[in-house]
Amino acid sequence: MSSLISNLYEFGPFRLDTAKRLLFHQDQMVPLNRTAMETLVVLVESHGELVEKAELMGRVWPGTAVEENNLNQSISTLRKALGESSTGPPYIATVSGRGYRFAADIRRVAVEEPLPPRPPRRSVVTKAAILFAIAAPATWGIYKWASRRAGVAAQPPLRSLAVLPFQSLTAAAGEEYLGLGISDALITRLSNVRNVIIRPTSSVVRYAEGSQDAIAAGRALKVDTVLEGKLQRSGDRIRLTVQLLRVADGVPLWAGRFDQQFTGIFDLHDSISERVTNALILQLTSEEKNRIAKRHTANPEAYRAYMKGRYHWTRNTPDDLEKAVEHFQQAIRLDPEYALAYAGIADCYVFGRGQSGSRRASPLRDRYPIAKAAAAKALALDGTLAEAYAPRAYLKLAYDWDWAGAEKDFLRAIELNPGYAAAHQWYAECLMYLGRSKEALAAVERARELDPFSPAVNDSLVRVLYYGRQYDRALRECLNTIELHPNFDQAHILLGRVYEEKGMLPQAIAAFQKAVTLSDGLPGALASLGHAYAVSGRRADARNVLRDLQELSKQRYVSGFLIAMVFAGLDEKDNAVELLEKAYEQRDAGLRAIKVDPKLDKLRTAPKFQALLRRIGFDPNP
Repeated sequence: MSSLISNLYEFGPFRLDTAKRLLFHQDQMVPLNRTAMETLVVLVESHGELVEKAELMGRVWPGTAVEENNLNQSISTLRKALGESSTGPPYIATVSGRGYRFAADIRRVAVEEPLPPRPPRRSVVTKAAILFAIAAPATWGIYKWASRRAGVAAQPPLRSLAVLPFQSLTAAAGEEYLGLGISDALITRLSNVRNVIIRPTSSVVRYAEGSQDAIAAGRALKVDTVLEGKLQRSGDRIRLTVQLLRVADGVPLWAGRFDQQFTGIFDLHDSISERVTNALILQLTSEEKNRIAKRHTANPEAYRAYMKGRYHWTRNTPDDLEKAVEHFQQAIRLDPEYALAYAGIADCYVFGRGQSGSRRASPLRDRYPIAKAAAAKALALDGTLAEAYAPRAYLKLAYDWDWAGAEKDFLRAIELNPGYAAAHQWYAECLMYLGRSKEALAAVERARELDPFSPAVNDSLVRVLYYGRQYDRALRECLNTIELHPNFDQAHILLGRVYEEKGMLPQAIAAFQKAVTLSDGLPGALASLGHAYAVSGRRADARNVLRDLQELSKQRYVSGFLIAMVFAGLDEKDNAVELLEKAYEQRDAGLRAIKVDPKLDKLRTAPKFQALLRRIGFDPNP
């Protein structure tokens, strides 16, 4: 059977496919970022009608608090893409103080497509939830058989899942960690499944506070299914109510209720993980089953301490990182063989933004012994722990300059946990520093597929494009990142660097100045600004930045690699190379980018620079 349906709209020389989210001008595709496209779809589907600003923002940014300026920016982007002018009739009419209306004439284009299956009645699904949880595979087999007999197509496979932080109904002081901790534990387990994408904790942590609309969150996270739960804590007893929902229509695929002592929380994780995979009709290998069922400790109090550590790790401020380490250490005291807690300590000392992005930053050489020992201990206790291979690989990359060893460890982490977005991200940067741009791009795009909303992953994508000299795409991706995370200082630094390489020096300087303000004088932002001043002829301003960096170095760690960058911009090659040699002696982590950074291109013919490249393990020839 088939039906005439339409996802296509034509207006003027444009055609919009709302299902595929594509806009064409005659036969040419018009590139739009996500929010501009979603804004256009809402307006076109409501053509002729006023769409209030609040409604528009709620539909374009569901479940997210945004400013009206974000909407104004999307409207401006659309008007430019549609070629609106001050003299011609507008496609988008502004209703002052209220909202917008799509004003152009629209024609819908009918397309013949097969009828979708009728959705099951909600009451039937609700009553069947318990039976489905017990016998999901058999139920699915019967459903497929019945569907074939009725001539109805089965639902498309469900291949992505977001586990939202569990909402506490009895929020007690000091127990904020519990809802996020349960969610994080399930994410860690389920990310071992190869045939489904699990959004990492970093993507869902924004839903940890306040009420949440699970379906709206699922749409915002671009997943097929969402797992939500509520918890009640009474003494040492915990009660969970959990449901797995299909995002497309809100139909529950499974629901369950659990009530037991906190000491039985490991059994809860086992039950929920098993029933989720059954409801998603996933055929697991024996290896995947073993990894999902794996328990890293048998001590509930050690596990409680570990959950607190993970809670503070996700917050990722200097104070929270210190608390995270304290809780991981407490977990180890309670269970000296808790490998995952050692891996948590390694993460804090290697990847924590508070270690590199604050005034308490310290050089990697000071953190290296603790991080290396923690990762080594974790792997000695459990040689199959992906969460320990990743920080060890990064230490080999940034401190040891053991490129082959780093690549081997990153690949091992990905093999053990293919859904580990951070491992793909850092592996991409490893490949990037080696100059293997195509492989790096493939790796970071996989990381973004797993974690599309992470500012760090999107930052890595722009970095790979920048070092690979793909400046036009780097600019587009950077602007998209800033649209999603307007106060992310690293994105503004990269924006300035891309502008600089494109010869847009005033824009570059403005972006670096913005980054300096947002980061409260982060050395990377200052050094980038100094380099831009130097290459634009503002030598006095560049020297003022050098003076600021030298003063700042008396208060906190400042990488010699960054100061060398400013000297390179001033074309003072001897000073720049001398600083890079000192950075080498200090095992400065910034030197990992020395082979590919375009800001050092003027130094590449200097014999001392080429000798330094060889000492770090790079071929000095381009």
